[in-house]
Amino acid sequence: MNPLAAPIVALSLMVLAGPCRAIDATESSQTLEGIVVTGRRDEALRRFVESLAQTGPTGQLARWNHAICTAIVGIEPAQAERMAQRIADVARSIGLIRASSLCRPSMLVIVVPDPGEVAAQLAGKYPVRLAHDGRWRLKRFVETNQPVRWLALTDPCGGAGGCALPNSHIVLSTKPTFTAIVVIVDAGRLPGYSLGEVSDYLSLVALSNPPSERQPPTDSILSMFDRPRPPGARYELTQYDRAFLAGLYKVSLELNGRSQQTSIVSRMNKSLGDGKPPADASVDDRPGNQPQP
Repeated sequence: MNPLAAPIVALSLMVLAGPCRAIDATESSQTLEGIVVTGRRDEALRRFVESLAQTGPTGQLARWNHAICTAIVGIEPAQAERMAQRIADVARSIGLIRASSLCRPSMLVIVVPDPGEVAAQLAGKYPVRLAHDGRWRLKRFVETNQPVRWLALTDPCGGAGGCALPNSHIVLSTKPTFTAIVVIVDAGRLPGYSLGEVSDYLSLVALSNPPSERQPPTDSILSMFDRPRPPGARYELTQYDRAFLAGLYKVSLELNGRSQQTSIVSRMNKSLGDGKPPADASVDDRPGNQPQP
């Protein structure tokens, strides 16, 4: 029996009990040799966004709209606080704040040597709650062999006030927001990575809930477990990761998923200026990892 089983179950009960009180957080060209072609960069950014943007049951992207409250178990308290602070720092850069130390956790990060067993225990204890956004996602959460696995829960109506009636075919009545996310990290796959590198990785995961079944783009920190480390390099959130997060937390939640992605691409294009496009990102190209209804 995992010695962390009791605190994990207790924390999970708090995380999965329901949402915290909502707090509004924000809300063809030609070129010469050596100059980036706009159309080519638009396509590269679109593929990057598709690789990181996960739509839920409503066909829309979700995000946090209240103060984040992170609980981290399985590592030393001092390391857990450093990791939580790093996540809070990234969250602050996109308009979110960290809740007080007495908050009810909404982000649960579990670092254990037996992630599959812990995932199965959680799925067995909360089968209906965890399958809220799709049973295939819960199945993948339990069965995946990735170093990090995650599962987010969403409120399709965005918290208090419920769903409003749409006034056009573009604006929808739903505006999904995260109510909780559970992230399980395989402790045996962490040697060789620094606390800062893992914290940056978890920041992107916890703040955007990227699709775990897709091959992450090489210009994202999400690819750090999938490629050799360049000599002397340190993994960190890339300029594309940061631009994506900034776009996600500015886009209207009431748009449909395709319109949301288009808006994020447009914002990324503006924020990146004359920078080069990201390397092409492949979507859903891991054998056997395509989503199932």
